[in-house]
Amino acid sequence: MDHEGVDPTSNRTEQKIRFVVIDRKVTQSTKGEIGWQWCQRIWPALATCRQRDKSVYQFLLDAINARLSDQPTPSLIDA
Repeated sequence: MDHEGVDPTSNRTEQKIRFVVIDRKVTQSTKGEIGWQWCQRIWPALATCRQRDKSVYQFLLDAINARLSDQPTPSLIDA
């Protein structure tokens, strides 16, 4: 509130992670360690793909194909 141009709420941040909250509510979260590890990996990938207007489907397809052919996995860092 003291700095001009700085949003006093966290609405933008909350909007960016809203899909995680909805996913957890709809799927009732996960019961096991493997499921939790999946969520920890897929949610940031989904958020980054959305932020960079990259197809989530294409990214996952590329990642699977890279794994199956012993190639380096695609990166979202330089996307």
